[in-house]
Amino acid sequence: MSTPTPPLAQLEDLSVLYDGAPAPVLDGLSLEQFDGQVTAVVGPSGCGKSTLLHTVCGIIPHSIPARYYGSARLLGEEVADASAAHIAQAVAVVTQDPDSAIVTTSLYREVAFPLQNLRVPAEEIPPRVEEALRTVGLWERHEEDPARLSGGQRQRLQIAVALAMRPRLLVLDEPTSMIDPAAREEIAALLRSSLTEERGVLLIEHDLRPVWDIIDRILLLDDAGRVLALGPREEVVAQFPQVRPAPQEGGEIFRPHGQIRFYRREGEGPLTAVPALEDPDPILRLEEFGLSGRGCPVSAALGRGELVALVGPNGSGKTTLLEAIAGVQPRARGRAFHDGKELRRGSIGAGFVHQNPWHQFVSTSVRKELEVGSAAGEGVETLLEEIGLAAHAERHPMTLSGGQARRLSVATMHDSPHEVLCLDEPTYGQDPANIRRLVALIEQLRARGHTVIVATHDVDFVLHHASRVIALPERQRAEEEPAGPEPRPPHTRRRLGLFERLYPLTLFAGILPVFVLIFFWRLQTFHLAVMVACSVGCVVSLAPWRRILGCLAAIWGIWAILLFSAGHVIAEYQSPVNNALMDPYLVAALIALVLVSGIGTSPHRMLSALVDDLHVPYRLASAGVAALDFMPRFRREFATLRRSRRLRGIGLSWGVAAPVYRWCSSFVPLCIIAVRHAEKVAMSMDTRAFGAFPTRTSIDPTAWRWWDTVLLVALWVVGAVGWWIYLS
Repeated sequence: MSTPTPPLAQLEDLSVLYDGAPAPVLDGLSLEQFDGQVTAVVGPSGCGKSTLLHTVCGIIPHSIPARYYGSARLLGEEVADASAAHIAQAVAVVTQDPDSAIVTTSLYREVAFPLQNLRVPAEEIPPRVEEALRTVGLWERHEEDPARLSGGQRQRLQIAVALAMRPRLLVLDEPTSMIDPAAREEIAALLRSSLTEERGVLLIEHDLRPVWDIIDRILLLDDAGRVLALGPREEVVAQFPQVRPAPQEGGEIFRPHGQIRFYRREGEGPLTAVPALEDPDPILRLEEFGLSGRGCPVSAALGRGELVALVGPNGSGKTTLLEAIAGVQPRARGRAFHDGKELRRGSIGAGFVHQNPWHQFVSTSVRKELEVGSAAGEGVETLLEEIGLAAHAERHPMTLSGGQARRLSVATMHDSPHEVLCLDEPTYGQDPANIRRLVALIEQLRARGHTVIVATHDVDFVLHHASRVIALPERQRAEEEPAGPEPRPPHTRRRLGLFERLYPLTLFAGILPVFVLIFFWRLQTFHLAVMVACSVGCVVSLAPWRRILGCLAAIWGIWAILLFSAGHVIAEYQSPVNNALMDPYLVAALIALVLVSGIGTSPHRMLSALVDDLHVPYRLASAGVAALDFMPRFRREFATLRRSRRLRGIGLSWGVAAPVYRWCSSFVPLCIIAVRHAEKVAMSMDTRAFGAFPTRTSIDPTAWRWWDTVLLVALWVVGAVGWWIYLS
């Protein structure tokens, strides 16, 4: 008699209480998940589906401040007591927020990151990364920054990361929600091919059509987190027929096959293909309009009160086109006319709802958010009821869930003065009931004469509600992978210049004698010579020109500012400045030495040197690199927030000082978004085995070579000469 196979995950009488919450989520849920089994968790928004998945994979209670009651076991070990290593080796996670799952600055490093943390041998990492990225169709972009990907492409990247980990249990929280219909079928096929007898899958999906044929069991929850049904797929469907997804037609609209296509609906009839979108009295006319290299230029005339669906594969330029119409992207080419008047580049041409709803908010409560630009009163109260947020009217918008925040962001357009409104993925993450609420809100906007342009992957929304459709083809990439000789290793970065071949700490060690000498030899001529020498070193490093100019600006800009300040102090108080921190020559010389020592070294190679040779804990060093990697995003978020405030008319009463007002008012939400993002990134790192082991596999070799010795000796000789001159 064979021994029964133990479950991968086992939940018994599970309830979860978040810190500060008045009541627990889920209501005594029990579930067993076995190898080779695909279980779909179905239920309305807010019923606890994501909470269930977070508990199974250990995010609760290890990363999110919450505690659970009952029992949750993963490979036989209680989740609350399990080590990070046990959890990381057992389960991989794909979250519903791909934007917050990015932890590095290249696709290759993103997939390699968990493999390094899991201590996969260095020689096994390249083929596993390539296999995973090829599986999701992103290998040709493996050296790019994930920030350049569309939301759906970042979701594919998340799936690649999870597959590369080769987990026993794969946990998927709406893995296809931001992916175009054609790609959904590809991802479903991918999941189908990745299933083995030794892997189980636990997934949440609002649209089960792409994955219906691979589902073995269904767990159906009600809005209170109680189990309505749990069992084989067909048994649950027999009891609850509404669970079975209806057949879907019209998917060909989302596959333009190389050229832009247009569709229109007459009355209540179906969408039919047309050669162009024309209107005798258009509110918006586009003539070869778009961004060069960021999608297909569009020519169309859109009438008043239309609901125009903008569809196409991930990366086809839907979001970019919306941003260009709204004025968020000032570099648009072609021409756009609003009510017959040509729009200037960068001028506000439409209201705009971001894909990330938190960029939209400018007030401290949900009610106040809806009152911006409208008259407060019964209209706002009615609107709160219509979008299902009446119970949350006094909450800060930044504390809403993703689905709630998205509904609120669309509702902020209710009293918009703009006749054209651009909505980016408004139905993402919404259950059918909330999609109906959003559709009703959009129909109200159309009844008022607004033309609504919606970028979406929601097939049902397009087929049943759109009056016009613009289908963009897949963007053709000019650059292809080179053929012929063996390419350089994909995980190595583009060389930064002359200093790239040096050991990361060579220059730093070489300048130490001069660095110390600066504090003793308080001679302006010597300090100025150091500044000039370091400036020359920055130029001859052949680093990217922006980095060179930044270093030169820092050296000489700080010197000029401190020189001016010191001169002002001397003139004001008739006494010299004795504080070393105010000595412009000393401070600028120190900064110059620091900058020239790091201009040719990537943070990742520096991290490897610190961890491998100086035995700095890799978790500490990685935190520093993550902070550096976050800075470009920090700047982009800040710019986006300022543009959002401009689009919503914030600061108009300040006249020429409006940009200053928007700059200042964007800082607090920026901090909130940054903290939220940092928390989510930290949680994502936790799910990728970060810190599971005391060491990790290095993919950045940092060997010391003979030229490092030569340069180090040369620099020490220069330092020794300087000390000899000073002491003599």
